[in-house]
Amino acid sequence: IEKLGINPICLKLSEAKRGLTLLAGITGSGKSTTMAAMVMHLNKNFRKHLVTIEDPVEMMFEDEQCVIEQREVGLDTMSFQRALKSALRQDPDMVLVGEMRDAISIGAAMRASDTGAMVLSTVHTRTAASVPGRLLDFFPEEEREMQRKKYSEVIVGAIAQRMCPTLDGGMVPAQEIMIGTPLVKQKIFDGELNRLPACIDASEDDGMLSFNKCMYNLVNDGRISKEVAYDNCTNKQQLEMWFQGI
Repeated sequence: IEKLGINPICLKLSEAKRGLTLLAGITGSGKSTTMAAMVMHLNKNFRKHLVTIEDPVEMMFEDEQCVIEQREVGLDTMSFQRALKSALRQDPDMVLVGEMRDAISIGAAMRASDTGAMVLSTVHTRTAASVPGRLLDFFPEEEREMQRKKYSEVIVGAIAQRMCPTLDGGMVPAQEIMIGTPLVKQKIFDGELNRLPACIDASEDDGMLSFNKCMYNLVNDGRISKEVAYDNCTNKQQLEMWFQGI
């Protein structure tokens, strides 16, 4: 886990008792690896019951401290929704859902996290702040307000990832982290989703991290070049000013 370069706050988010944590990023951005690290962290340090629902199963886990049951859609169950419904009857501490791919699976995951389980899943979007908007896009217009308010109640965190080439020829994940603090929950509840990037920038003390700050830290730590940082940041002008000490 230490070698992967994952922010320790991600492992902390996996310890939540209930709610919904989503990993965001394009294909190949390391979402599945980060999720596996979060499961391994629980498996090594906590006695819990974990259920994974994937299509297909990407990584096999061996029980250490936890009891881990892995199910494959199409082989062990007909659908994500059906597997989630069955899993909740088995009193899991965490349910890992491979991917949020439609309104039905998203609705089922939100209901599961609302009824007392911790749900961990992935969604395809580029930043942590855009995760709520991406989820709402799956729902018809008339349902979005209700689903937005429901999401504001269950959010634990959202982690967006981009893989960056390092100076020594390897890869390191750059992460943007949004945590479900009272301020973030209030902004989502009120529909002020455009204010979420500013919330992330202003909430470093709460463990939040913007892509720009992450890139700045990776350059200062000698992990990546400034060119790579500029290619992957969200605000190039701001990053240039930071490097100049402004």
